[in-house]
Amino acid sequence: ESGAGPNLVAARRWLKDFEAQAALLTNGSYSPRPVQYEGGGGLAEGGGVSRLTDVVCPMYASPEITKRLASEDGRPVILCEFAHAMGNSTGGLHKYVAHFRSEDLPRAQGGFIWDWVDQGLQLHDSKTGEAYWGYGGDFGDEPNDSTFCINGLHWPDDDRTGHPAVEEVKFLFRPVSFSATPMEGKSRRLCPDDTCCAQDKNPNRCWLTWITVRNWYSFTTLAPAGSLRMQWRLDSGDGTLMEGDLFEGLDECIPPSSSAQVPLIFNAAEVDNGLLRRLVKSLMAGTGDRTQQVQGSPDRMAPLAWVDFQVSLSEPTSWAPAGHVLTREQVLLGLPLARQQELARSAVEDSAMLLRQLCSAFVVLPIEALELQNPIPRPLAEPQSSPADEAQGLWMTVEDRGDVIVLSGQDPGRAGTPPNGADAATRVLISSRDGSLLEWTHQGRTILAADRSSARPTTMHCLWRASTCNDRGGLFELAAMGGGRDQAWLSTALATPFVDFFLHYFDRERGPRRASSFAFLWKQAGLHALAAQQERLSVSPISEERSDLAAPRKQGVRVVVDSRLVNPRGRRAARVRTVVEVWQGGEVHVEARYDVDSWVPELARVGLSLRLPPQWRKMQWLGLGPHENYPDRCRGAFFGVHKGYVFDDQMIPYIRPQDCGNHGLTSWMTLACDNGVKVEITSPSPFHMSALPFSTAELAAAKHTNELPRFSDPGAASAPEPDLAQTTRDPAVFLHLDGYMMGLGGDDSWSPRVHPEYLLDQHQARPRAPYSIAFKLKVAEDP
Repeated sequence: ESGAGPNLVAARRWLKDFEAQAALLTNGSYSPRPVQYEGGGGLAEGGGVSRLTDVVCPMYASPEITKRLASEDGRPVILCEFAHAMGNSTGGLHKYVAHFRSEDLPRAQGGFIWDWVDQGLQLHDSKTGEAYWGYGGDFGDEPNDSTFCINGLHWPDDDRTGHPAVEEVKFLFRPVSFSATPMEGKSRRLCPDDTCCAQDKNPNRCWLTWITVRNWYSFTTLAPAGSLRMQWRLDSGDGTLMEGDLFEGLDECIPPSSSAQVPLIFNAAEVDNGLLRRLVKSLMAGTGDRTQQVQGSPDRMAPLAWVDFQVSLSEPTSWAPAGHVLTREQVLLGLPLARQQELARSAVEDSAMLLRQLCSAFVVLPIEALELQNPIPRPLAEPQSSPADEAQGLWMTVEDRGDVIVLSGQDPGRAGTPPNGADAATRVLISSRDGSLLEWTHQGRTILAADRSSARPTTMHCLWRASTCNDRGGLFELAAMGGGRDQAWLSTALATPFVDFFLHYFDRERGPRRASSFAFLWKQAGLHALAAQQERLSVSPISEERSDLAAPRKQGVRVVVDSRLVNPRGRRAARVRTVVEVWQGGEVHVEARYDVDSWVPELARVGLSLRLPPQWRKMQWLGLGPHENYPDRCRGAFFGVHKGYVFDDQMIPYIRPQDCGNHGLTSWMTLACDNGVKVEITSPSPFHMSALPFSTAELAAAKHTNELPRFSDPGAASAPEPDLAQTTRDPAVFLHLDGYMMGLGGDDSWSPRVHPEYLLDQHQARPRAPYSIAFKLKVAEDP
């Protein structure tokens, strides 16, 4: 990073002459070495492509520029720095790896992620003694680079604990990969040729599909008796349906840098019949969480089953023990709605035959397409003209307290009339401003309890997130590091129009082609402090439609609120229609449609923010996990049933607190207490969710982990009494349910670099299309 000039040209010439003389003195046995030099970026030295270097070695070239350089320049392309891993980052890494491994781009050879470890120094809170990691500006150093040295894949602790992004890197850099090859709707017994089926001594020996196994090693051969094991299993969420060893179907070894097609062999007689029947039963019922997701559109499917592949060491090495997992990979399988209905009507009793039918109907679902799907738009109920006092249901009373609608009722089968007040079996407080859920109790248990202590009315509708380091990348932040925040406002105002003009017309590979960061625009728009203003409200009784007229119909109350979300300056950011339905038996349905005004910048998320008491700390979900993931950093996450604890493993302690803990492609989730009571949450479409011990506002306000609120651990069985002087609030669970989530970006951390397909708007023309979300929350108990 020393620019360019005649001295460097002379130094290169000397090196080349020296290497050539060495080759002559050794009679050609010595091969002259290439010279590699990066001068400090495009303005200083031509972006790493100048005459000084034999290796094209730019810093932070976008995937598109990397592809172009590898296509047009005759030299090898090795990115000396790329994928800036500052904070919650490394989004879009899969695009680089696709170029590095493309057979059409042999000169795109790789790069160096910047960098390995966060370069923080340990400090201690002067009041509490709590240890935390310091960075630029914490030592009286002015000017400073703030968190720009906190840009590693690992924390700086003694164990070098990895960030969640490490899982993405490990997956994308995997030495062996797997992909499904469709069988054109066929599933039959595996035979060496077409003539030996009648002689097969094991008629239950079947295949599921063909799998293409790619060996990315340069020198290692994949062989049955080699140093690696390759295993697979078919899972449906309830357990393993079948499993096997990939080497069983491998007739030949797979040489380095080559691939082979291998059949997935299984024994139908060994399939867990109970799991298979439960899977088919959920299809017949048509009410399973996974089947619901495809009923809105026959072209959209959620995963019904998945094949997990695992490559591990079969013997110890100098660097890892036997059994160490080198890589995992997953093929997601879905069923078109027509095939689901066909299988549900099937009268086949033979498990092997039923399994063959099921396997032949599976369709491979690429995770890339699933993560980019938006929720299916749904028509929302129109407000009714009847006032609240006319909406008294048969089991529930409605009380209008001005800013709050109170619904109180007794479940069927319980003695007495529908009570008012705290003794009700179900009690829900709904904001009449915008339909926000303020409180929900059921059978004496508090499920939701919003923080109503703020002077400014809060809303559950959330359109922003605690800015990540990449979200803060922009002209203002760069100017603030150099000359302080006061000067940054002036320089940003003066320079922004010129920088925006340059980026828009001369840097078209960029994401949002502008100078201002996402965080700057979100704060400027006031998305962190939106308040609701009611436009229209209606409350009406509803009842469940049943085909069996003799069966009792479930009843409920529907609240519809049309509102506008305004920022602190009173400017409207969005119009929202919220529909809340409270049903007998402990069910609350929430739907919302957002018409966002055209002036509002790209949104970080669209969804709900809810607050629960700390006892709802046990998490379980069917979706991507177990670690956090976002739309542009989800390849290393795996679909399945995962478990976690809100206060133990969901909060990712980035050195500068920021948004974290998201899980995408979620089909359902539960939050449970120790006594087995749980809240089940589902949606008609896959959704994003997170459950953290801190609110979005708390994460956004803290610059270090020791600045986050302190509270006693609600999960510790023998927790010591907390020091009240160090406790700032009671513990709580902050739940986000999002229909839409923006990517993280990661090409660099000093400009808005989230790729267009991972932005919520995807640069679509204004006015924006409405955003629609829908969730069902239900109280249940484990059997």
